[in-house]
Parts: sequence; C-alpha cells; structure tokens
Amino acid sequence: MKKTRFYPTVWQAMTFPSGVVGQWDNSGRRIKEMILKNDMATELGISEMELNLIKITAFDEAGNEHHILDFPGQNPLPIRGWASGHFLRSRSVVNLPEGSYATLRFYLGGKNNRFTYSDGVTEAANEFDHLDFTIENGLTVEGNEAAEVKLWFDFAPYKLSKRFKGLTDLFKGTQKPRPRLANSFGN
Repeated sequence: MKKTRFYPTVWQAMTFPSGVVGQWDNSGRRIKEMILKNDMATELGISEMELNLIKITAFDEAGNEHHILDFPGQNPLPIRGWASGHFLRSRSVVNLPEGSYATLRFYLGGKNNRFTYSDGVTEAANEFDHLDFTIENGLTVEGNEAAEVKLWFDFAPYKLSKRFKGLTDLFKGTQKPRPRLANSFGN
C-alpha cells in the first residue's frame, strides 16, 4: 500500500509571511515590497511561470528604460503568485537612479518558457520576447532604501480542482488540451 503525504499548508493561502524579522535589513531599514501585475496573466488565469530570463529593465514615468540585471545562460526561473507565499529578492532594483518607476520588463530567451494555469494545465510560452509587469502603486527610489527589494507577483491562485485533476482525467478519458496562447502574440 502506498503512503500518501498530507501537507496542510497546501490548503491555505498565506498572503505575506508572518515573520517580521524578514522585513528589515541589517541596517534597520524597511525592505521595500513590490507587487507586480501582468494583464495577460490575469486574463488567462496564470498561476505560475517558468521564465528563461535574459535581463530585467525598469521604465520610469517618462518612458525611459533603465537596466537592472542580466541573467547569463541559466535555467528557467520559477515565478509563483503571492498567494503561494513565494517571492523573489533583488539587490539590483535599488541601484536604479533616483526617480519613480511604473513598469518592470522581463526579457525572455526563445525557449524553456512555460505558463501553468490555475487548473494545472502547463503550456509552452516561447513566442514572447518580453513580458511587462506594472508595479502596483509604483516604485520611488530616493537613495536611502534598504539594500534589497521583495518582488511579489499577482497571479491567479490554483483552483481546488487541480488537486483532483488525475482523478477527474480518469473519468473524462483522453482529450487534447487546446492551447490558450494560440493567436495571442501581444502582452
């Protein structure tokens, strides 16, 4: 008989970590938190992305692009929604010139990009060369910020039916999933 492990944290959604210790840097400055949104991800109900990033840039309110970080030849980076409790930390965002920023642009490599939808279906997303994420409430860099920033992503949470997908697929039979990204080449 096979043992089934039960993880109770799968069933609850933690919006932010409850520990206050992780919200301050070594100098006592509060770590900035940015919530990033993408309209296409919201419309399609994307819950997770695996992106082969090349570089990240930021656009200020005047529309000028500022380089943040390069990713030289690495494996795809998994990005999950904030409901899962996962975030990315970056020390490069605070090195931007002083000013206000509205958008982060993620430049993608031509392969190994994948979207996972809220119902658990995974689809390749290699036709995009970049994805734009708007910063909720913007980002203002004044020069006296903490040394790092937390990047949270506003994606759709997984549906409960995803947990029982294997069981429901037995009853449905074999079906080919239709690609959701067909004929959508914009952001």
